[in-house]
Amino acid sequence: MKMRVYEVAAELGVDSKTLLQLLSSLGYQVDGITSVLEESDSADVIRKIGSLRQMSPDDEDIKDQTVPGEIPKKVSHCLRCGRKLGVFRKRFRCTMCGAICCQQCLRTVPEQIEDITVLVFDYPAGTNICVTCFQEAIPAGEEKMAAARTGAGRIDTWPATYTGQIPVDTGKPVHPIESRYFREKQLALNALRVTAAFLECDLVYEVRYEKEMRSEPDETYPVWRALGSTGKRRTRS
Repeated sequence: MKMRVYEVAAELGVDSKTLLQLLSSLGYQVDGITSVLEESDSADVIRKIGSLRQMSPDDEDIKDQTVPGEIPKKVSHCLRCGRKLGVFRKRFRCTMCGAICCQQCLRTVPEQIEDITVLVFDYPAGTNICVTCFQEAIPAGEEKMAAARTGAGRIDTWPATYTGQIPVDTGKPVHPIESRYFREKQLALNALRVTAAFLECDLVYEVRYEKEMRSEPDETYPVWRALGSTGKRRTRS
């Protein structure tokens, strides 16, 4: 639904003049607090101001929106579906953008992809985020993960015992990575390749393995995890 600037300010719990300044800094053309924002613009403003909250947690005008657990009661309607909030429709906060919404507009971050140990999504599994953030963040993470699985076959690896020259660019960031435990070493190594591709790196070196014994009622067996460092390949000048 369309909302005027002062209505958005009231829903966010910020001063109207402060919101006007934020809108101006974000590039929105608004003449005053009675200016109307389209529905898509209102949602965009909420997400962007959520980012500003993370960068400016000491801003007194928006401080009540940044403190975990403190949800201002003056936010009267869900900022996603527009339903009135109250005793029978409780207020919740989106962990990503900070928007106040009802429980029907919350979604839960799913379990991380099991192939790798780095975060595929921006927040741990079980974190509550609003439906808007969920529709943007989760498909983006899954798409990037699918691309990483496809690109893993192009990742070259070198064991920790290798004594030759590795074409890694020492001027670029290096990421220490590890896999989960697998029954086969090759599966653990494949997980390292997927992780490197997900991190948009080109190679994995100093690869080594750690062994652990697992027990079940009918068998005891070894499992392996792989560890290494991943970085960018050195380009020829």
